[in-house]
Amino acid sequence: MEAKEYPLITCHLLAALALVLLGCASLPSEHYDFVEGRQGAVSASSAHNRSDVRRAKRTQTDMEPYCAICGKPPSKIRRNDAHHTLPVSYDPLELYVADVDNLETLCRSCHFRWGHAGNWSRYNVNLIECIDKVDEARERIERNTR
Repeated sequence: MEAKEYPLITCHLLAALALVLLGCASLPSEHYDFVEGRQGAVSASSAHNRSDVRRAKRTQTDMEPYCAICGKPPSKIRRNDAHHTLPVSYDPLELYVADVDNLETLCRSCHFRWGHAGNWSRYNVNLIECIDKVDEARERIERNTR
């Protein structure tokens, strides 16, 4: 089998995406904005344990079982996580706590690293933009490898 040659920019994109996904590098700081958690009217622990929230999370991970960042499938013993894009503590009226549209599927590693910046009390308020950047990089790589 003959080795496939890729344009230099594709190699750089592949290498950069691999480093980001492996946690060895991160997107430039303008692509994410982490905020510290805050006390709100909704207790995160009580909201996450409600049956409607558990049902919404199960629905999300059934609809989209793969991690939105790295593409990791669920394991045989553990589903991927459903991460709230609007943090529970920022939803005092509980309008989006059990809304599937407010959830993204992330593997445990990406949930901790990208959704919470390595600290469960932080939130990445620009998670959707991060996911979009990773998707754009994947599309560019696919286009350049054809």
